[in-house]
Amino acid sequence: MKPSLIPELPADSQLTASVGTEPHRESERLKLLLDMTNALVSNLELRDLLRAISASIRQVMHCDIVGVWLPDADPSRMRQLAMDFPEGRGFLREDSLRSIAGTNLGIAFTEGKSVVVPKADLMSDQEILGTVRSEGIQSGLALPLISRNRTLGVLTLARRTEDTFSPDDIDFLVRAAGQVAIAVEKCVGLS
Repeated sequence: MKPSLIPELPADSQLTASVGTEPHRESERLKLLLDMTNALVSNLELRDLLRAISASIRQVMHCDIVGVWLPDADPSRMRQLAMDFPEGRGFLREDSLRSIAGTNLGIAFTEGKSVVVPKADLMSDQEILGTVRSEGIQSGLALPLISRNRTLGVLTLARRTEDTFSPDDIDFLVRAAGQVAIAVEKCVGLS
C-alpha cells in the first residue's frame, strides 16, 4: 500500500477548517495556535520550544507521539530534534536519525507534501519496523514544515490505534506545522 499524499490545500480552505467541527474541539485547536504563537515570542532554546509545542499538539490532537525532525549534518538523513511521547517504552528517542530517501519522512521533506501513514506502510518499512512493533504504533502522519516556500523539516504524529487523521485534522495540522516552521526559522536564523 502506498502512503496517501495529501493534496495542496487552497488558501481559503484554511478559513473553512472549522466548519462542521465540535465547538469544544475547535476551541482547543484555536487555543493551541494561540499558545504556539505565544511560545514563538518566548526566548526558549529551539529544542525546548519544540518540545513544548509537541506536547501541546499531542494533547489537542489526541495522539500518542509528536516529533519534529530537521535535516542532519549528513544531508541524506533527518534527526528528531524534539519528541513528546510520555507513554513511550524507550525504543523511540530524541536525536534518532532516519534516512530521507525512500521514506515517508523523506517524501514529506523533499516533496513538501503531507503523508498519511497507515499501519501497512509502517509494517513494510524495514528501517523502523522493530521500533514500530515495540512501541505499538499503528498509524502516522508526516507534515512538512514550510516557511517562505522552503521546507525546513517535518512534523510527525503517530497513534497506537489504526485511526487515521481526518481531513479536518490534517487541515488544522497544516496550519500548526506552519507555526512550527516559523519557530524553527526564527531560532535557527534562516529568515
